Amino acid sequence: MPEKFFSSKAKTLASLNNLKCAKVPRQFFISVRDWRTKKRQNLEKIEKKVGIGPYAVRSSCINEDSGNASMAGKFLSKLHVDYESLEESINEVINSYDDNQENEILIQEMILNVSISGVAFSHDPNLLAPYRVINWCEGSDTTAITSGMVDGRVWIQSSSASKEFSPNKSIEKVILLINELMDVFKNTPLDCEFCFSGENNKEALWLLQVRPLVFTGKVQSED
Repeated sequence: MPEKFFSSKAKTLASLNNLKCAKVPRQFFISVRDWRTKKRQNLEKIEKKVGIGPYAVRSSCINEDSGNASMAGKFLSKLHVDYESLEESINEVINSYDDNQENEILIQEMILNVSISGVAFSHDPNLLAPYRVINWCEGSDTTAITSGMVDGRVWIQSSSASKEFSPNKSIEKVILLINELMDVFKNTPLDCEFCFSGENNKEALWLLQVRPLVFTGKVQSED
């Protein structure tokens, strides 16, 4: 895959449809300006590109997920949104923004039958060392870890370690995904959100979000 660069949350995910190690949910995104001027047309496009629901309606602001500040959790997200509630939910997310008309709204298919979800870092956020840090929990709530309601389980592994040290097959897959994304973004330290859907051998890994890891200090080399 060619080298990628970070843009908005929505545009970054849209550029990653050909990942080998994970799937990216079907999505549609639009600026606040375009939503307000072409609301009906865009609802039709959402139904065509993403389906009839349920949806995850997420923020994708211009100043969100930058290398200087992630602003994670600052803006509203709406999950398990049905088609009848889609317009209202989009407006609610917009109401959590500032007045920049170029801010975007990201509408994704809602991943169902979630078995595991969590966050993954390419580098230890505290030590800035190249250790893969995975924080995950079992269950259907994809916000359990990101909301801080659940501490979850944590696995820390050197970037050079063999996958055989991983605690289970699912976490091996997440580490492989981080390694792939590190190649794609040319070793930029990363912060990802992920989930698994399905069961056992039919389990699928989904990349829900990827952004630069915000840090202060000097990051240690991958070598």
